[in-house]
Amino acid sequence: MRYLLCNGSPKGNNGNTSMILDALAEGISSVSDQHIIRANLNRVQEHESLVLTLLDSEVIIIAFPLYTDAMPGITMAFIEALRPHIGQFDKHTFCFVVQSGFPERIHCEPVEKYLIRLAGILGAKYGGTLILGGGMMMNPKRFQIVNHIGARLSDTQVFDETCIKNATPLIRFPVVSRGLMTLATKLPVTQSYWDSQLKANGAYERRFDCPYEPKD
Repeated sequence: MRYLLCNGSPKGNNGNTSMILDALAEGISSVSDQHIIRANLNRVQEHESLVLTLLDSEVIIIAFPLYTDAMPGITMAFIEALRPHIGQFDKHTFCFVVQSGFPERIHCEPVEKYLIRLAGILGAKYGGTLILGGGMMMNPKRFQIVNHIGARLSDTQVFDETCIKNATPLIRFPVVSRGLMTLATKLPVTQSYWDSQLKANGAYERRFDCPYEPKD
């Protein structure tokens, strides 16, 4: 089985996305006759040649951090580079990994819906989306889950659904917890980090400015 693991983080090998792919690659490699190629999408100049590598692969895993606009621009640029080849992916499986600092998986679900649709547009098999929330540092439990997903890929060519659910089981905080967190954000200790950033940039005294507020 030929795998292409794409790191869509601008940080390349220095971020959480890379550690997640390390765990996946280790799991995949635990099964014999698996060929893995890894690529960093922050090397935008290599996207064109990477598309050719992708076409020669069987299972493609695209991993990226959640951004305000769903994903980093470099990840979207690579996806757009696939457009001329729509219709050539009927023998390919696309899997995705989305990691974020939010402990609730609900924040990643909109982009998950897009990724499902993307696989359909490409004419490829959809292999699942692994959502890893909570500032995904690779603690032993999560490493084991991701590792197991990788090991199972050679049999099923899709992410194990049970492991996906166990990776980030919290969909959304209960109402009571959300209320308590709203109150907590108003405490001075919660604001201390942001205040320190404002002071470091000489903007603390102007923190309540509203430059775009409509004028009467």
